[in-house]
Amino acid sequence: MRDEDLKKKVAAACGTKAMAEAPVILVACGMPDDAYPFVGGYLNAYPMDVSAMLSHMLLAATAEGLCALLVHTFKEEQVAEALAIPPDAKVVGVMPIGYGEGETERLEGKNVSDLVSYDHF
Repeated sequence: MRDEDLKKKVAAACGTKAMAEAPVILVACGMPDDAYPFVGGYLNAYPMDVSAMLSHMLLAATAEGLCALLVHTFKEEQVAEALAIPPDAKVVGVMPIGYGEGETERLEGKNVSDLVSYDHF
Protein backbone atom coordinates (compact mmCIF):
# COMPACT_ATOMS: atom_id res chain seq x y z
CA MET A 1 0.00 0.00 0.00
CA ARG A 2 1.09 3.55 -0.65
CA ASP A 3 -1.87 5.49 0.75
CA GLU A 4 -0.59 7.66 3.61
CA ASP A 5 -3.65 7.21 5.84
CA LEU A 6 -3.62 3.44 5.41
CA LYS A 7 0.11 3.30 6.12
CA LYS A 8 -0.47 5.20 9.37
CA LYS A 9 -3.21 2.77 10.41
CA VAL A 10 -1.08 -0.27 9.65
CA ALA A 11 1.93 1.27 11.39
CA ALA A 12 -0.22 1.88 14.47
CA ALA A 13 -1.39 -1.75 14.35
CA CYS A 14 2.29 -2.73 14.40
CA GLY A 15 3.06 -0.44 17.32
CA THR A 16 5.39 1.90 15.45
CA LYS A 17 4.71 5.25 13.82
CA ALA A 18 8.04 5.19 11.96
CA MET A 19 6.84 2.42 9.64
CA ALA A 20 4.42 4.86 8.01
CA GLU A 21 7.43 6.74 6.60
CA ALA A 22 8.25 3.85 4.24
CA PRO A 23 7.19 4.54 0.65
CA VAL A 24 5.48 1.14 0.45
CA ILE A 25 4.14 -1.29 3.03
CA LEU A 26 3.42 -4.83 1.92
CA VAL A 27 0.82 -6.75 3.93
CA ALA A 28 0.93 -10.46 3.16
CA CYS A 29 -2.06 -12.68 3.82
CA GLY A 30 -2.75 -16.39 3.61
CA MET A 31 -5.93 -18.25 2.91
CA PRO A 32 -6.16 -21.13 5.40
CA ASP A 33 -9.08 -22.79 3.58
CA ASP A 34 -7.11 -22.88 0.31
CA ALA A 35 -3.81 -24.14 1.76
CA TYR A 36 -2.70 -27.70 2.39
CA PRO A 37 -4.25 -28.43 5.80
CA PHE A 38 -2.02 -31.12 7.32
CA VAL A 39 1.68 -30.39 7.08
CA GLY A 40 3.23 -32.96 9.38
CA GLY A 41 -0.28 -34.13 10.18
CA TYR A 42 -1.09 -31.09 12.33
CA LEU A 43 -0.27 -27.74 10.68
CA ASN A 44 -1.90 -25.68 7.96
CA ALA A 45 0.63 -24.67 5.28
CA TYR A 46 -0.45 -21.05 4.78
CA PRO A 47 1.94 -19.47 7.35
CA MET A 48 4.91 -21.28 5.82
CA ASP A 49 3.87 -20.52 2.24
CA VAL A 50 3.41 -16.82 2.92
CA SER A 51 6.59 -16.61 5.02
CA ALA A 52 8.58 -18.17 2.16
CA MET A 53 7.14 -15.57 -0.22
CA LEU A 54 8.01 -12.77 2.22
CA SER A 55 11.58 -14.08 2.49
CA HIS A 56 11.89 -13.96 -1.29
CA MET A 57 10.45 -10.43 -1.34
CA LEU A 58 12.98 -9.37 1.30
CA LEU A 59 15.86 -10.80 -0.72
CA ALA A 60 14.57 -9.25 -3.96
CA ALA A 61 14.19 -5.82 -2.34
CA THR A 62 17.70 -6.03 -0.90
CA ALA A 63 19.10 -7.08 -4.29
CA GLU A 64 17.54 -3.93 -5.76
CA GLY A 65 19.24 -1.74 -3.15
CA LEU A 66 16.12 -1.26 -1.04
CA CYS A 67 15.67 -1.73 2.68
CA ALA A 68 12.94 -4.02 3.92
CA LEU A 69 11.99 -5.44 7.26
CA LEU A 70 9.74 -8.37 8.04
CA VAL A 71 7.38 -7.44 10.88
CA HIS A 72 5.38 -10.01 12.81
CA THR A 73 4.40 -7.74 15.70
CA PHE A 74 1.01 -6.55 14.57
CA LYS A 75 -2.58 -6.66 15.73
CA GLU A 76 -4.28 -8.63 12.98
CA GLU A 77 -7.77 -7.29 13.67
CA GLN A 78 -6.55 -3.69 13.28
CA VAL A 79 -4.67 -4.44 10.04
CA ALA A 80 -7.63 -6.36 8.61
CA GLU A 81 -10.05 -3.58 9.51
CA ALA A 82 -7.85 -0.85 8.03
CA LEU A 83 -7.41 -2.72 4.74
CA ALA A 84 -10.84 -4.40 4.50
CA ILE A 85 -9.24 -7.84 4.55
CA PRO A 86 -11.94 -10.52 4.49
CA PRO A 87 -12.34 -12.84 7.50
CA ASP A 88 -11.20 -15.90 5.55
CA ALA A 89 -7.75 -14.31 4.98
CA LYS A 90 -5.13 -14.20 7.72
CA VAL A 91 -2.38 -11.60 7.95
CA VAL A 92 0.98 -13.36 8.22
CA GLY A 93 3.44 -10.50 7.94
CA VAL A 94 3.91 -6.82 7.25
CA MET A 95 6.91 -5.53 5.31
CA PRO A 96 7.82 -1.85 4.97
CA ILE A 97 10.00 -1.31 1.90
CA GLY A 98 11.98 1.81 1.14
CA TYR A 99 15.38 3.46 0.98
CA GLY A 100 17.66 3.47 3.99
CA GLU A 101 19.31 6.50 5.48
CA GLY A 102 23.06 5.96 5.21
CA GLU A 103 24.83 2.90 6.43
CA THR A 104 22.88 0.35 8.41
CA GLU A 105 24.32 -1.58 11.31
CA ARG A 106 24.66 -5.30 10.70
CA LEU A 107 23.18 -7.29 13.54
CA GLU A 108 25.14 -10.23 14.82
CA GLY A 109 23.30 -13.47 14.19
CA LYS A 110 23.70 -16.87 15.72
CA ASN A 111 26.38 -19.28 14.65
CA VAL A 112 25.23 -21.90 12.17
CA SER A 113 26.35 -24.58 14.63
CA ASP A 114 23.76 -23.23 17.09
CA LEU A 115 20.97 -23.62 14.53
CA VAL A 116 21.83 -26.79 12.60
CA SER A 117 22.27 -30.32 13.78
CA TYR A 118 23.30 -33.39 11.84
CA ASP A 119 21.81 -36.86 12.18
CA HIS A 120 20.06 -36.10 15.49
CA PHE A 121 18.16 -33.17 17.01
